[in-house]
Amino acid sequence: MQIETSSSAEAVTAAVTGAGGGAGASTLLAALGTRAAAAGRRVVAVDLDPCGGGLDVALGLEAEPGLRWPDLMGADGEMDGARLLAELPGRGELLVVLSHGRVPQEPSADLVRRCLRALGSHADLVLLDVATGAIPPEGQTQVVLVGRGTVRGVAAAGAITRRLAGAGAPVQLVLRDAPPRTAGDVAEALGVSLAADLHSDRTLDADTDRGLAPGRRARSSLAQVCDRLLANLLADRPWRAESRPAALDPRPAAYALGEPA
Repeated sequence: MQIETSSSAEAVTAAVTGAGGGAGASTLLAALGTRAAAAGRRVVAVDLDPCGGGLDVALGLEAEPGLRWPDLMGADGEMDGARLLAELPGRGELLVVLSHGRVPQEPSADLVRRCLRALGSHADLVLLDVATGAIPPEGQTQVVLVGRGTVRGVAAAGAITRRLAGAGAPVQLVLRDAPPRTAGDVAEALGVSLAADLHSDRTLDADTDRGLAPGRRARSSLAQVCDRLLANLLADRPWRAESRPAALDPRPAAYALGEPA
């Protein structure tokens, strides 16, 4: 399959990865995507963890038709980002996902590179769901590391931080359920920036069971953490002319990402 290319300014790219299984990286990524789209940003969530259960599931889009990684395995040459965006499953026009199918098939590094380049030319934000311990694709990628605030979780975060050190991308730590007033000390000991001290949301599991994407509750602690992260990630990022506010939540995101042109 040959797809022609088109390009424009590149999106901000952020990789989200967990320090050990069950850290909640995919949940945080889904919430980041939901909040950014609620603020009118064009977002692409890309699943780079073939054994992670499917990022479309985390976003509540597993039943939506559209292309998944297995459908792109035969693609060659450069890709048309606008066409690819239009054929991905999504929620409205501002949030789409490129996920694995139910039978994992890992795409080649070259295919990932070509897809990210095409998608990044038509989005404000590209979020990469990266498997634990994996190095994000090359490029100007920021890394959000999600870890638990337990002794074992902090040890795992330290191991992943050391592994990421050679990748050259800045690492921000989101620490979950850490003891009071310890998150900053943990980040300092690991030599990374503390992006957020996040505590478990009792409504999250119930929403997930109902097929609701994380981050839809604008007043939840998860949504507020995502809003702060997005304000940093998208600071000074110009709006794309085709972007417009979405109606994903009756109380749209109130963080300082600017206003649509």
